[in-house]
Amino acid sequence: MKPSDAPVPDELRYTFKDKFKAGLKGWPALALMTIIIGGIYGGIFTATEAAAVSLAFVIIFGVVSRRLKWADFLSSLKETAYQTAALFFIAIGAKIFVSFVSLTGVTGAFVAFVAGLASGWNPGWCCSLSSSCMSDWECSWTPSAPCC
Repeated sequence: MKPSDAPVPDELRYTFKDKFKAGLKGWPALALMTIIIGGIYGGIFTATEAAAVSLAFVIIFGVVSRRLKWADFLSSLKETAYQTAALFFIAIGAKIFVSFVSLTGVTGAFVAFVAGLASGWNPGWCCSLSSSCMSDWECSWTPSAPCC
C-alpha cells in the first residue's frame, strides 16, 4: 500500500504558491528559533540572555503585528507569576527538607546502615519482617539467614 494511491479531496490539494504563502506566515517562529540558537551558538549571549532577547522579540512582534492585546499581556504576566510562585514553593520545601535531614542526623544513620551492609550484614531480618506480612513465605534464598 502506498499513501499516494489514496484519493485526495480537492479541498486538500495545494499548489506550490499556497504552500509558499503558508510558509511565509511561519517566519516569526523561524526568526525566534534563529535568534535563540544562533545567539547562543554564536557566542552573542548566554541561555538566560537568549530568553530575555526572545521575550523582547515576541513582545515587539506581537505589538507591531497587533496580535498582542493589553489584556492578554496582563494575563500572561499573571500566569507567569503563578508558575514562578509554584516553583519557589517547591524550592522552599526542598530547602526545609534538606535542613530537617541535616539537623536530625538521618544522613549519619543511613551511612552507618549502608556501611553495615558492606561489612557482612546478614539479610535474614528481611525474612522476619516479611513473615509478618506473608505467613507462608520461606527464606530458602539465604541459607545463613535466621528465618521465621
